[in-house]
Amino acid sequence: DTEANSGQWTIVNDFPVCHPVCPASNVLEIENVQLVIILRNAIEGESGTGIVNCKSGYGLSAEIDPTFDFTCTAGQFVAAGDGPQCLKECSIPEAEVNATFVYYLDDDLLEVGRAVAPGRSHVEVRCSNESLKLVGSTSMSCNREGELIHDDENAPYCADTIICSAPGRCKRTGTHTEQS
Repeated sequence: DTEANSGQWTIVNDFPVCHPVCPASNVLEIENVQLVIILRNAIEGESGTGIVNCKSGYGLSAEIDPTFDFTCTAGQFVAAGDGPQCLKECSIPEAEVNATFVYYLDDDLLEVGRAVAPGRSHVEVRCSNESLKLVGSTSMSCNREGELIHDDENAPYCADTIICSAPGRCKRTGTHTEQS
């Protein structure tokens, strides 16, 4: 910024030095990012933290904190490292006539068309018919291309079958084994 009074004086080695200031609102554009909120101005070389809000239809990976480090460089804030990556969100697919699956996120039923943040293994799959059991992987991921995909090569299915839970720990006592 070259406007009058756009710098800030500091003392460096006992001498006053005028440093360019990065206004908190001046952030280098980042692909698919709608807004970055930085709480205070900074001088050249100072770092600050910004909260990132992605454009509509994009999101940060489900397991990523929305705060990132930024550095004041040449009058604007620049994201540190690779910076935030806003990826395409996924949509919950339309149900078929005899819907096999329902989808959950943090135990909340997801409606058809609802956007889901990108990320790995965070959408839970259940059988829509509660009398059936899900056979196969119970989780799905939203990949970088915005596709909701099963976490296993083999797609799960719902069946009227017995699903064995993992056995408990066994301990040997004398001549026989007990399950706990």
